[in-house]
Amino acid sequence: MVVGLRHFARSVGCLLIAGGIGTEAELEMLGTLEIRLARGFLLGRPRPVADQVGDGRELRPGA
Repeated sequence: MVVGLRHFARSVGCLLIAGGIGTEAELEMLGTLEIRLARGFLLGRPRPVADQVGDGRELRPGA
């Protein structure tokens, strides 16, 4: 399934992000499959959006 998604993403020119990466084995498999973007507990615990993008003002319409 992941190989199919990777092929589709490449054929339409978009990025594929793997989610839920929790183990080294999962991360290694992504490397084998040439998936370059990932997120999950292994790579960092979730944080509030405001911590990621500043104070969050740019997320509110009309701000």
